[in-house]
Amino acid sequence: LALARELEGAGLEQISARLAGGEGRLQLTGLMGPARSLAQAVLTARAEGPILLIVSDERRVADAIFDLTAFLASWGIDRKVLNFPALEVDPYRGLSPHFNIVSARARALAALVDEEPVVLVAPATALLYLTASPAVSAEGIVKLRRGVEFEPGELERKLLVAGYIHEDPVTSPGDFARRGGILDVHPPDHTEPLRLEFVGDELDEIRTFSPETQRATGSLEEVRIYPSREWCFADSHREELLERLRGKGVTSELIASVERGSFPPGINFALPELSDFKCTFFDYMSQGIVLVEEPADVLRQVSAEWERVLDSYGEAPSGIATPEPTEFLLSPEDFASRLTGRSVSFQEMDMLEATPSNELTPNKKFHLSSQLLPVFRGNVKDFVEEIRRQKGALRQVHIFVGHRGLAERLIEILQESHLSAGLTDDRPVEAGTVALHLGNLSHGFVLPELGQAVFSG
Repeated sequence: LALARELEGAGLEQISARLAGGEGRLQLTGLMGPARSLAQAVLTARAEGPILLIVSDERRVADAIFDLTAFLASWGIDRKVLNFPALEVDPYRGLSPHFNIVSARARALAALVDEEPVVLVAPATALLYLTASPAVSAEGIVKLRRGVEFEPGELERKLLVAGYIHEDPVTSPGDFARRGGILDVHPPDHTEPLRLEFVGDELDEIRTFSPETQRATGSLEEVRIYPSREWCFADSHREELLERLRGKGVTSELIASVERGSFPPGINFALPELSDFKCTFFDYMSQGIVLVEEPADVLRQVSAEWERVLDSYGEAPSGIATPEPTEFLLSPEDFASRLTGRSVSFQEMDMLEATPSNELTPNKKFHLSSQLLPVFRGNVKDFVEEIRRQKGALRQVHIFVGHRGLAERLIEILQESHLSAGLTDDRPVEAGTVALHLGNLSHGFVLPELGQAVFSG
């Protein structure tokens, strides 16, 4: 926790206090990469409610999730870090987003509905598209416990509404099948499918099983099954959608597909014409805070997506269901207006350049510098020499390693080089001793003003 305490003393405690008081548009400059994630983890640890981290670059998502997970876990803080990915398809080409994308988005929205203590990492473009209301998303969450009654036929209906596909045997995420009193289902956030065994309407057993051998691999007392897609689509929604489609001159094939009960490719972009699908991601964030990386880049990214969709609309073929962009997409101005509450922006350089929106001009600025450490790629000699160099500069050295076995081996290597080291999971580490933490970081860094050096092992 020494890292967290140093950052709090350098201004993050003041930022947290301002956020708790409802203040927004705060800015922290100077940090990059994993050092930025460290500051975000400190703010997350002190905050109540969900955290939304908006990144300016899709390539930053994986590293942010990686680093935030490592820091929070090393402090024993139980917060999941989830991805809320961009849809990555053209709304006017009759294509649906990839299953992994829509299931990840559904899981993130369900976490907000369930009021889980989560951190959601999203590129800006992921937040532009309208989606189902929180009430509709809540209908797609199934909570089951052994010994509790839940009529299997009703469970089947809820799974269909939540986007699951009947497929026997169940082999892939998003599949389900029922054989009498046994219902198999593979929620996308589970590594293995579930086998639910009913006696009448009472749930007698919840087991995990191998789809290859069909043999049970474990037993659970309770489980939550989240939607397999972002849009929970009930029969009432289907009827409302058909009524609208018949008055728009779309193709007879598309109407027939919806009538048969299917969810045609690209139809999700037409759903915001229905009353239950006019919400934004921010409607799920009634509390919590928003962290924005490189706000000028974020708003440029949003404007580029808006222009791209407008251009595609101008070239759209006739007979498609997707309405004009204003029906399903936030404009850049609408998006910027949603970031003015309890928010902190992160900017590497303290530049005079104004953001494209005056709404994001910071009320209060803080600064803390950082430097990236070299990448050692298994070169133990250079790694140890850099540790010596950082200690010689009177910096406290921290090393994040993937597992305990590696930590123990690294302690031996450092001791052979006459460097004292200890694993923080076992006991508090004295000042001057190299502190090892369990967890993986994307890159090492130095906080020179705070006298801290953090290595990725």
